[in-house]
Amino acid sequence: AVRHIRDVLASSGGTLASRGLVLGLLTGDKRDLPPATRRDFSDIGLSHFLAVSGFHVGLFGGIVLWLAARLLPVRHRKTTAWLLAAIACWAYIMACGAPNSAVRAGLMGSLAGATT
Repeated sequence: AVRHIRDVLASSGGTLASRGLVLGLLTGDKRDLPPATRRDFSDIGLSHFLAVSGFHVGLFGGIVLWLAARLLPVRHRKTTAWLLAAIACWAYIMACGAPNSAVRAGLMGSLAGATT
């Protein structure tokens, strides 16, 4: 999945540094990010943005949940929206290589959705 995102970014143009930044922010893959940019993020205390974490999973899940809640028919909307958001979050987590912080957020989100 990361390779596909990298290919899409490469075909869209832009510099290697900008493509690396987008890939790092979306998937946590920092291979295409120049060392100077990594250092800059570290120096200003924002290197955690380049690692997939609970914030990324929560933001992604929240967007899916919001869209599903507005696009699904009224009957069973809440349950179906939570289920779609959980499936989408786990797909995102697996596509990013299942880092521990993202798995933890996925578990917590899935449990929260299961109890509503």
